[in-house]
Amino acid sequence: MGVTLSYFLNLKVLLRIIRSPEITDFKGQTKKTDGLDSVGVMAVIVLLMVVISLALAVCFISCSGQGVYTNNPTFFDLFYYTIITFATVGYGDISPVSPVAKFMSIVISMTSILCLTVFISSVLSYKGTED
Repeated sequence: MGVTLSYFLNLKVLLRIIRSPEITDFKGQTKKTDGLDSVGVMAVIVLLMVVISLALAVCFISCSGQGVYTNNPTFFDLFYYTIITFATVGYGDISPVSPVAKFMSIVISMTSILCLTVFISSVLSYKGTED
């Protein structure tokens, strides 16, 4: 339950940043410092939080029963599976077997499409208005 709640809260923060990136303006500073601006830093933090929430959900599903994923993966393998699925690469070395695990892979894929597409376009449009 906590993983689901943190996932939705992280997604809510990410969507709020996407809709209005100016909320990440710390102390009126919008200039780049060390190659990253406040929107970029906030984006990386929120995306990491979303990926970690997804990885925790995958680990939770794996612990719920035997044979949920192929190849008997470790927790590190499940984190790797989450990153590969989030990046929409999907090598197939670890694949979901149970219906719950298959549903989780759909959630990861849909989240990645939403996060990566919308977020990258909004950050690029925000950076374009600074010049």
